[in-house]
Amino acid sequence: MDTHAAARELAPLLKNEIHSLEEFLQLLLTEQDSLATGARDKVGAQMEDKTRVLQKLTRYTRQRGEILRAQQCAANSSGMQTWLNRVSADTRAEIEGLWQSLLRLTQRAFQVNRTNGVLIESGLRANQGAIGVLCAAVNLGQVYGHDGRPQPRLGARQWAVA
Repeated sequence: MDTHAAARELAPLLKNEIHSLEEFLQLLLTEQDSLATGARDKVGAQMEDKTRVLQKLTRYTRQRGEILRAQQCAANSSGMQTWLNRVSADTRAEIEGLWQSLLRLTQRAFQVNRTNGVLIESGLRANQGAIGVLCAAVNLGQVYGHDGRPQPRLGARQWAVA
C-alpha cells in the first residue's frame, strides 16, 4: 500500500477514533459528575456503555497500527510521526491535524479518568470508615479482613447451649 492509499484509510479511521474518544470522554465526565454528587449507583450502570466504546477504540487503534506497520512504521505514536514525516505536505496537514486532535482528546480523557479514580478511592475510604464506625458501635470488630474474607465476630456474646 502506498502512502496515498494509507492516508485515504487513515483519515476516516482517525475521524472515527476521535468521535469514539469524544463519546468516551463524555461518559467519563458523566461518571465524574455521578461520583462527585454521590450518585455512585449510576456509575455501575454506565459500565456497559464505557465497555462498548472502549471496544470500538481498541478496534480503531488496532486498525491504525496495521496501516502503520504496512508502511514499515511502528504501531505507536512515534510510528505515526515517522509516517507523517514521509508524506507530502498536503497529506501531512490533514492527517497531522486529526492526529493532534486525537492526542489532545486522549490526554484529556486520561486526566478525567485519573480524577475519577481519585473520587472512587475517596468513596471507598469513606465506606471503609463508615463500616469501622458501625462495627465499633456494635462492638463486632472487623467485618471483613484485609483479604476480603469474613472475620469472626469479635466481642460477640457466646450463649451456652444445654
